[in-house]
Amino acid sequence: AVMSLELLATRVLAPHLGTSLFTWTALIATFLLALALGAWAGGTLADRAPRPRTLALLLVAASAATALLPFAAAPLLGWLAASPADLRLRALAASFLFAPPAALLGAVSPLAARIRIQTVNSCGAQVGRLYAVSTLGSLAGTLATGFFLLAWIGSARLLLLQALLLLAASFLAEPRALLPARGAALVALALSAMLAPAPTLVLPNAQLVADVDSPYQRLLVFDLPLAGRAPARVLAMGAEEYHSAQLLDQPAALPLDYTRFFRLAPALLARLDRALTIGAGAYSQPRDLLRQRPTARVDVVELDPAVTELAASHFGLQPDARLRIFHEDGRTFLNRGGGAVYDAIFLDVFRGRTVPFHLI
Repeated sequence: AVMSLELLATRVLAPHLGTSLFTWTALIATFLLALALGAWAGGTLADRAPRPRTLALLLVAASAATALLPFAAAPLLGWLAASPADLRLRALAASFLFAPPAALLGAVSPLAARIRIQTVNSCGAQVGRLYAVSTLGSLAGTLATGFFLLAWIGSARLLLLQALLLLAASFLAEPRALLPARGAALVALALSAMLAPAPTLVLPNAQLVADVDSPYQRLLVFDLPLAGRAPARVLAMGAEEYHSAQLLDQPAALPLDYTRFFRLAPALLARLDRALTIGAGAYSQPRDLLRQRPTARVDVVELDPAVTELAASHFGLQPDARLRIFHEDGRTFLNRGGGAVYDAIFLDVFRGRTVPFHLI
């Protein structure tokens, strides 16, 4: 549960604060601090009330704290995203949203160990087995969340599912304590997990078109109102910036200022028969180049297949014999080489207004 929660936290924070090194550092630091405090408190609790009922109530509290996250995150993170404070401070403040469930889960191991230990002679073996099981559980939670569940279920529903599993685990610790209340909460969480709330957008005046948790990132597509004309459709892969935009009443235009600088290449190069674009977004730039140079061929390297799927479903990307698409990291694509020679290479990968260091 702890490792799954930490991975989920990156997705919850990403639309508001991005996924930079600062965000990851703040999350890891917060979880370490919360787990340390939880272990300290759990050890004290283990000496005072080493009973299965105590463990069950601790899991109920962790379940409740986790279930509140999808509802509490949006207003707090929206306020922090708009704050002028340094990103490091904002990331730390946002990460503390996950401290209560992490601290409660940190208290589980010492309490469980105290309940299991019957004699001093076997305490080493009991503690060792518990921590081995705990570590294997962390491994399972990490692999399942990162490889499968986030992309299949989405972050909001997965948080509620995790709360549901923690509440179910409380019955394993002590099936009788607060049975009616826990039974009702179990039903409520199951219904909430099936009917997870729609996420709140970074911009409250925008209309949500798509919200996709891919294996790589959380992708948002939304329409922004424009006075006197059709709205602009925007693709966002993080916080504080749009990664692609399209005017719905003028889809061939390039509304983002920086993308129009890419037109310098065909303007300056007499020969531009083959080009490479790293980072596709809504495929605005490669399609613009193909319109300007009818004889050109463009290879596009885009890490995330979900980005290409959204470009096709919401931004009008059509199959084109002159457009080849590769789904992999831009650096590894170039490292493989293969003898390709390009007249121009366009780099359109950025996060938090910086280029990922391995692509510089």
